[in-house]
Amino acid sequence: MSTNKHELVISVPSNGFLEIEYMLRVYLSEFLGISYDINQENTDSDTVLSIGDSSLTIRNAFWRQATPEYRLTDIPTKVDKSTLTIGKKDYPCICLYGKNVLTTEEKTWTLENDILANGFFMLSRWEEHVNKKRDQHKRFPASAALAVRQRFLNRPIVNEYTEILWGILHEMGIQQSRKERSFEMVPTHDVDMPYYFKNTAHYLKKTVWQLSKLNFKQAKADTTIFLTGEGPYDYHDKQMDDAEKIGTKAHFFFMTGEKSKFDPGFNIESKKTRELLAKIKGRGHHIGLHPSYDTYKNPELFTEEKHRLEKVIGSKVTTGRQHYLRFAIPETWRIWEDNDMEWDSTIAYADRAGFRCGVCYDFPVYDFIERKELKLREKSLIMMEVSLKQYENLSADQAIKRIDSLRSTVEKYNGSFVYLWHNSSYEKEGWEEYNSVYERTLNSKFDSL
Repeated sequence: MSTNKHELVISVPSNGFLEIEYMLRVYLSEFLGISYDINQENTDSDTVLSIGDSSLTIRNAFWRQATPEYRLTDIPTKVDKSTLTIGKKDYPCICLYGKNVLTTEEKTWTLENDILANGFFMLSRWEEHVNKKRDQHKRFPASAALAVRQRFLNRPIVNEYTEILWGILHEMGIQQSRKERSFEMVPTHDVDMPYYFKNTAHYLKKTVWQLSKLNFKQAKADTTIFLTGEGPYDYHDKQMDDAEKIGTKAHFFFMTGEKSKFDPGFNIESKKTRELLAKIKGRGHHIGLHPSYDTYKNPELFTEEKHRLEKVIGSKVTTGRQHYLRFAIPETWRIWEDNDMEWDSTIAYADRAGFRCGVCYDFPVYDFIERKELKLREKSLIMMEVSLKQYENLSADQAIKRIDSLRSTVEKYNGSFVYLWHNSSYEKEGWEEYNSVYERTLNSKFDSL
């Protein structure tokens, strides 16, 4: 142990040691950017952070044994929402495990709220492994999540815990400066279908169907699209232009496989698609993988699709998002890890916008079954336009208010506002009013209503 009186030294109990160590690394190293020494105690006691003769004890309210087990009954049935006062400032705080109480006596602080277990609950997503509820696409639904049932999905509570921890360390006299962060917009686009028609056969099939329904106007419009080559999905240039206007680059996630009726099945190797991919690369934007419907539990299929995209673009693919947001915890993360992916951006509820992982910073993934931190990072998706329009059934005005609220929350923590807008969501019937929602997403001062 160092004798430097200004150094942060942490004692961690044996119960849940690996998980507590991970959360300390996330809070302190990843999010705050401060250094510390750590020691393991051969007891089931609490976690103690010390700076000189000042100390903070975080109660070990969750970890009952050295090798953790996770059960449905371990998910809280209710949470405590209140504030903690640190110095002269009030901090909003939600307690999942323990009590929402902070006591101070001279240079000793005791936090009864187990923010280490709380944060682990949100980031590891073990809740989704033990709760077997699924929707029609075998996705964990928002309605089953504690954050939705207890109404805190719109709060990045892991960021809140980070601020609480920093506030206490500041009172303890920490000499280190925290990591500087700045708010960023992260535009992402899942390219399910880059163009309105996959090929000539697709055009003919759609036209015959329209004529059989006596939809002559639509058949004529489709023919014009086919002959001119200009269709309602051709918004890739606009998406790149818009990203550049706000000083960033967009991420385009392309599909390369079709094994399910939910996969559109365009040809990634066609001349037109290759030209689009080359244009995106040429402008300095990013190309990632949009693995097909069944890949979330199929490592061989995932690898096959990844290699296909890499062959077409001539470079490594390290980022992306699962099609239909299908994800199994922790199996899908393992597939991404084994394929040397750098970050995933799938973890969001299809049916509800918000902070599924309780955070607006990217973070290293933890496999809670194998009890190890992965190289893979999660860049949590916060808002998808389909969630607002089709699942939550929000009007343009309501959607703008929701986006403004989410965005201002991310700005408060200098986080990353990761959003998804499909290239097919501009001229689609019934989506016209959402053009203003898209513009407001990009520019908080835009208001066409």
